[in-house]
Amino acid sequence: MAYPIGTPGAAKEAVVEKYKQLFNRLLPEGWQLTDETNKVSWDEKLDMGRYTLKDVKNNVIASFELYPMINCCGICVSTKAMVAFAWQHKGIGTLLNSFRVDLARHLGYGLLLCTDVETNEYQRKVLAKNGWKDLYKFVNPRTRNSVFISAINL
Repeated sequence: MAYPIGTPGAAKEAVVEKYKQLFNRLLPEGWQLTDETNKVSWDEKLDMGRYTLKDVKNNVIASFELYPMINCCGICVSTKAMVAFAWQHKGIGTLLNSFRVDLARHLGYGLLLCTDVETNEYQRKVLAKNGWKDLYKFVNPRTRNSVFISAINL
């Protein structure tokens, strides 16, 4: 369901609350979800999202960031999605993926893009099993990493 541009607040809060309940099933008591979203809005008034899951000792469990694509308010870019090594293979990556997809959808975007390096086998598996399509692969001339650009329709 798309929401009119400029009114994503309530939809965003509902998605965040839904995923807090879902993460409660996977994470130990005392975990927290921080929203470090930059409150500065762009001309289109689309929110950005910067979310981190932390344990009781304030160690990062997982995180991701969402940003509107420059000059195209219908495309959202997901970046810095990660699950700490100690928390991998527990379903957190899949749930984190669903969270970022639902959040982008409820903020009114039509397409979510992400990039990841070919050697990030965990992220590659999460994307493949959750409907993402690889659009392009290239070698980053700065790092020499093979990088995939992937997308999912919202």
